[in-house]
Amino acid sequence: MPFFKDGVITAWIPLVDVSSETGSIRYIQGSQLWPERSPYTGANIQNIEHQRDRIRSDSNNDWFETIAEMNAGSISFYHKDTLHGSAINSSAFNSSNFDRYAIAIGLLTDEAKLDTRFDDYGYRALLKDEKYCPVIYQNNSISNS
Repeated sequence: MPFFKDGVITAWIPLVDVSSETGSIRYIQGSQLWPERSPYTGANIQNIEHQRDRIRSDSNNDWFETIAEMNAGSISFYHKDTLHGSAINSSAFNSSNFDRYAIAIGLLTDEAKLDTRFDDYGYRALLKDEKYCPVIYQNNSISNS
C-alpha cells in the first residue's frame, strides 16, 4: 500500500494455530529497508514463493524468511513495508485438511503520512470515519510547553 508512506504497522492475529504446514505467514527479514527501486509486487500477490522468484530475479537483495508459527490469538506486528506472504497450505492435501484463518489490522500512528502520488483505493475517505477507523489509543500526557 504505497499510499501509506510512514507511521503504519500491521497487526496479524491468527484465529487458529498456524504452522509451516498450514501456510503460516512468512516475513522477509530486512525487506522494509530495501531501496525503493526494489520491484513492487502489490498486495494482490499472496504466494510468497511467487514473490520470491519475481523479486530475486530483479534485485540483489538478501532473502531470509522467518516463518511465524503461532498459536490462535497470538499477535504479530510488522512494518508496512515488510514483504510478507504465505506458502501453500499443504494440510489441504492430507487427512487434516486444516483451513487457516487470521485477521490483519492496519494501525496508523499519530506520525502517519500519506503519499498522494499513489491511488488510495478509497482509504482516504475511510480514515475520516471513526466507525471504520476508531482511535484506539491516544497519549494525552504529551505537553506542548
